[in-house]
Amino acid sequence: YNCIVFLNQLQLVKGTSLPSSLIQTYFRLFELAISKKQKDNDEEEGVKSRLLSALLAGVNRAHPYLPASDRSLDQHVDALYKICHTAASSARTQALSLLFHVTIGETSSTSRETTTTSKERFYRALYSILSNEMMTGKHLTMFFNLLYKSIKYDTETARMAAFCKKILSLSLHASSSVAAASLFLVHELGKEHSVLMTMYHDVLTGPNAFRIVDPTKREPRGALVSPLDNAPAKAGDERLAPGWEVTLYTHHFHPSVQKFATLEMIDNYTGDPLKDFSLNSFLDKFSYRNPKSAERV
Repeated sequence: YNCIVFLNQLQLVKGTSLPSSLIQTYFRLFELAISKKQKDNDEEEGVKSRLLSALLAGVNRAHPYLPASDRSLDQHVDALYKICHTAASSARTQALSLLFHVTIGETSSTSRETTTTSKERFYRALYSILSNEMMTGKHLTMFFNLLYKSIKYDTETARMAAFCKKILSLSLHASSSVAAASLFLVHELGKEHSVLMTMYHDVLTGPNAFRIVDPTKREPRGALVSPLDNAPAKAGDERLAPGWEVTLYTHHFHPSVQKFATLEMIDNYTGDPLKDFSLNSFLDKFSYRNPKSAERV
């Protein structure tokens, strides 16, 4: 682990063989760490999680220095997807961050079919790991950044709508900071994809007005279903769904989350909701705030 941390600090330069050699080393250690049978206890699991996070951080750092013609990373993609479904939350987030650079940010001259297939696999993996478990932990900032970039560069309306509805549904049962961050995320995505705002501002009619997210679906493009008709989407059908989840946030116990839901405060907000609305932040303000003077009372 200490050796990997040391290698992560090496200064890299484009046009040299060092970045490629480092990535090959990281992935080989990856495969060994995954295949190695360890004792089922918290200490061993913590060591493995730290090692995977350090390896993924090294790959993320070395990947931008690879030449465009280097395809050595492709042979290790399957190992990354295995981490996405088996490792701890922080390691999953870092693995998906690397896969985002490989698939969504791909600029190689591969065929269109292969690129489309790899993107669909990435979005399927990201959608499948969205759960209550992923809405807690120290990786949340990185995870929300990943969600924003992934949905921002998406081109499938139905998939974007399914992601937004699932994120809002999960955040209802999370902390107030996660709830505020989810509303802020959806608001920022609405700036990039104006069609998403129709889910929350317009009154939808027809089958679109009844669509819900099917929790049994692993494919995000097919997750929006209508109880009235199970027919597939027709040509030109944007397959949107009403964003009724936002109305529940207007009755949230946290007053700032209520304001975020009604868009009174979110437009001019420039902070980090994951930090500003956390319990630690509230207790700090509560503890160190100057008391009111007797005259003011």
